[in-house]
Amino acid sequence: MSSGKIKTKIFNKYLTPIVDNHLVPLYFAYIIELTGKTILMANIIAIVWDYDGTLVDTRQKNLSVNRRIISQITGIPADVFSSLRSLANYDVVQKEMTNWQDLYQKNYGMNHDQTVRAGQLWSEYQKEDDTDTPIYFGIKEVVESLRHLPQGIFSQNSKSQIENVLNKNKLSNSFNSIIGYQELEHGHQKPEPHGLLESVKNLTSNECGIVLFIGDHVTDFKCAINANSYYFKNHIRITVKTIGVNYTPDADPSSWEVRPDFIADRPLDILEIAGNLERESND
Repeated sequence: MSSGKIKTKIFNKYLTPIVDNHLVPLYFAYIIELTGKTILMANIIAIVWDYDGTLVDTRQKNLSVNRRIISQITGIPADVFSSLRSLANYDVVQKEMTNWQDLYQKNYGMNHDQTVRAGQLWSEYQKEDDTDTPIYFGIKEVVESLRHLPQGIFSQNSKSQIENVLNKNKLSNSFNSIIGYQELEHGHQKPEPHGLLESVKNLTSNECGIVLFIGDHVTDFKCAINANSYYFKNHIRITVKTIGVNYTPDADPSSWEVRPDFIADRPLDILEIAGNLERESND
């Protein structure tokens, strides 16, 4: 390394204000200026994946389970609800909802106690339902190629169901942390950042660097923004960068009111994005 004056400073890049009407830092990292050359000192330290619609196609199974849960709790036959009559209708409603609680309350008229009961039935009915949940083509190869980095899953599905699918596909050893809806309090579901923050803590002990969060829904991207706001306010030198997946049958990036940092049109694009970021940090 050549000698020269080293100056350290903070670099901030901002996104359009959408959280509590405040500018939210999207990127927060230390850089060093050495003899006129700027070196980005922020390696990828972990990857956190969403589950449904990102790693695995769970749409048909989730529809089947929800038909059973909703008809049982409301006492109304599932086919009365247009959103439960077909997978296409169900996909439309899913895109519009913030989280599973929102889905039950706004679309099916459940009160708080009924929503809690629905959550309690989810794992049991998922286990009893034998509808196939295939992982997306190419995902297994991508996950295995990224095993040099700690990886976790943060999902609104149940941890036990996720573990079952990972075991079936021989991917259990690729993930160091799994957080499902039951690991969070009722008010801490996405887009609240609690589950993402816990995932990052489990994977990194909050060391300095970049975390990639990969998801398919605008709620995932809002969750990342809220996590970045927390890190910034608490002087934790971590930034979450988001990859929005566009390889699922119901994907529609044009509908995302909050844009991810990157878009993956196919699973292999995730490898390219991660590789580019790692190369940039070493240039």
